[in-house]
Amino acid sequence: MTTLKLWKQPLEFDIGHGLGNTGAGVYDPGATSGGEQEHKEVESFVATLAAKAKALGAIVTISHDKPLASRTAVASADATSWHMNAGGGTGVEVWTPLLAGPKSYARSDKMGRAIAAALVLPYRGTKRTAHLSVLNHGFDRLVELDFIDSAKDRAAFTNRHDAAITAFLGCFPDTSPPPIVVKVITPTPNRVVTYPEAFIRLNANTKSKVLATVHKDDKLIAIPGGTVLWALTTRGFILRTRVRKVGAK
Repeated sequence: MTTLKLWKQPLEFDIGHGLGNTGAGVYDPGATSGGEQEHKEVESFVATLAAKAKALGAIVTISHDKPLASRTAVASADATSWHMNAGGGTGVEVWTPLLAGPKSYARSDKMGRAIAAALVLPYRGTKRTAHLSVLNHGFDRLVELDFIDSAKDRAAFTNRHDAAITAFLGCFPDTSPPPIVVKVITPTPNRVVTYPEAFIRLNANTKSKVLATVHKDDKLIAIPGGTVLWALTTRGFILRTRVRKVGAK
């Protein structure tokens, strides 16, 4: 028995700097140190982050290689611009719009602290500003993941960036409907089977409680959301039916 999770929070990830950041056709590597470039490091990080978010069911948009003025957050998305710091310091830092609301600010603060804890780096704070372009174009936060010129930070990021991704994604609430617990059932041959989750109507136009007839080796799986029940069979037959009422007996 397992529970599946649906994700309905749209996400947008901006890869800091890159082509077009400072002018058409001009490449901006961002902060650099020892041959490493902020843009390339963040690009790899965001690719992994986006893949894991999509695996959870999130709708993900990635923005990069555009002039800063055109990096406008997708409406209704939770939008993060990812960067790396430089200048001899250490730790994780988050910037928010100057007029960020209390809920948005609190979420950004929670994210920054979670990422810092996962990387085992100091947290430098959640700071408001009116002087970062992406934050003036709808983005909720700008995250400085580490200091690219710090050996300590680089080692922490290299060894624990997956943990940082997990920590970041863990800050989002599950906005899906209460899931149905998935039950895989192997019924006895040629018997009508009832389910604790719901009665099944094979014909949506009838008000009668018509139950699915299943056969040996058929497996029934309730999909989270409470709208559909699938009969998956080893014979290759898939029966799609509507759930009448969750919790009916």
